[in-house]
Amino acid sequence: MCREIVMLLRMLEDNAVTRIGSAMSVKLDFGSASATNESLQQPVRDGTSRAVPMLPAGRGQTESSTR
Repeated sequence: MCREIVMLLRMLEDNAVTRIGSAMSVKLDFGSASATNESLQQPVRDGTSRAVPMLPAGRGQTESSTR
């Protein structure tokens, strides 16, 4: 399980993955989100966390892809 965590963290840091059986990396353009049940107002004020506006659902979808 530790190996998978390392691979996930590397992917998040490099914004790239290597397909199974390939030696070539594929660059990714993605965002990630996380959730917590803790209040984030104080950490945002302290500068230990940052506030990011929420994106609307379906971001990047075209009319034809939502059918």
